[in-house]
Amino acid sequence: MWAVEACAFSDEELMGILKPVMRKKGLVRKRLLERITCSAELYWPYDIVSFRFSLSEGVSGSGKTAINLISAGLAEGPKELLLSMKPSYASRELRRSPLPARALAPEPRTRGLQVVESLASLLDELVGPRARMRRAVSRAGRELLSLSRRLLLPPLEALETMRQFGHAYAKLEALMRELNFRLGLRADAQLEALEPIEQEGPIYFPSLVVKLSGPSGDERHVVLDLSGQAPELDVELTYLCTTEPLRSFLSGLLPSK
Repeated sequence: MWAVEACAFSDEELMGILKPVMRKKGLVRKRLLERITCSAELYWPYDIVSFRFSLSEGVSGSGKTAINLISAGLAEGPKELLLSMKPSYASRELRRSPLPARALAPEPRTRGLQVVESLASLLDELVGPRARMRRAVSRAGRELLSLSRRLLLPPLEALETMRQFGHAYAKLEALMRELNFRLGLRADAQLEALEPIEQEGPIYFPSLVVKLSGPSGDERHVVLDLSGQAPELDVELTYLCTTEPLRSFLSGLLPSK
């Protein structure tokens, strides 16, 4: 099995990343309320998936994205699934070497093609409702902005349309923009179809998982990405590690001290 080489780092670099996200107390918030109880180098399995896509304006093309096979396999909804995708991993040159013999490297919980197939099915279900809601909200918006329409009669139907569809449409658009981003597409692309082609992997990407403990005994995990030239906070994985079942998965996988 192949892995990406982990970058080297110093204790100063580590604390420089951790301190801004650790809970603090005091007038100038300098006293740390959390302490590091343990840390472990963890290799996450990813598949790099190639796919084809079609947009509403008749444009089609192909792309690649990388999918975390642990967090995606444990995802309980579309949000967690999308946050498991990293197009940047698929677009850069990787420093590959054999997976270290004693590496902490969990087995995949799913595969990349399965994930993209499920997203393609979700997209098929959403394309029609998205277009209908867009037309209804756009029409209602024009009526609400029309001075002559408001002077003749309060646009009650338009107000009801906005009340009924406005929030749901905003949530749907946010989901679609996030999907575009995770596929490496423009945020405003009108994605209509997605087709997985092939997967490469699993390839193991290194991280440092740090367990923090608060004054009341509460614990959480912070994940640092070690696959680049220098360690970086992995915002998505750090968030996902606050959710179940990934939180429990890590607690059972990492050393207790």
